[in-house]
Amino acid sequence: MSNVDEELACLVERCNSDDQEAWQEFYARYHRMVLKAVRKSCPRDFSEVEDIVQEVFYNLFVALRSYDPARPIVPFIWAIAKRVTISYLRKNYFPRQLKGPWHDGVPAGPFPCANPEDIVIRKEERVLLRRALDTLPAYGRKLLELRYNDGLSYAEMAARLGVKEVTLRTQVSRYRSLLGRNYERLRAALRRTDDD
Repeated sequence: MSNVDEELACLVERCNSDDQEAWQEFYARYHRMVLKAVRKSCPRDFSEVEDIVQEVFYNLFVALRSYDPARPIVPFIWAIAKRVTISYLRKNYFPRQLKGPWHDGVPAGPFPCANPEDIVIRKEERVLLRRALDTLPAYGRKLLELRYNDGLSYAEMAARLGVKEVTLRTQVSRYRSLLGRNYERLRAALRRTDDD
C-alpha cells in the first residue's frame, strides 16, 4: 500500500469514528470534485447545486462505513454524487404520476432550464424514450425501472427478484442497449418525417 493509500485509509477510518476534524479534511479535499460531479448531471444555471452537494456528503457519511480503502475513492464518490443528483432531480422536478414512471405526462413543475427551447427538446426526448420503452418486453421495462427509476443497486434487485446479481447485470445491460437502439431508430424515423 502506498503512502497516499495509507493516508486515505487513515482518513476514512477517522471519519468512520466520527472525528470532526477528519470530516472537515475529507470535505475540503473532495468538495470540488463532488461539486463538479453534481454540476455535470444538472442543467445549466441550476440554482440548487449546493443543496445537492450537501446531500451527497450526507450520503458519503453513511456510505464510507462500507468503503474498502483498497479500491479507488474517486469512482466511489463520483457514483454516489451522480446517484444522489439524479434522485434529487427526479424527486423534486419529475414527480411520478398515477399511471406509473414510464407512462406519465409532462412533469408537474417546470424544469429549471436556461431557455424554453431546452424544455421543448427535453419533452420530445421523453416522448421518444417512453415510446422506446414501450417496445421492450415487460420484464425488461421492470428491470430498467428498478435500476434507474427506483435507483436500486444490483444487490437490492437480486434480493427483490430472486435472481443472481451477475444475471441481472447482464440483463440490464442487454435491455439498456436494446432501449438505446430503439430510441435511436425512433429518433431517426422522426427526423425523416420532419425532413419530408
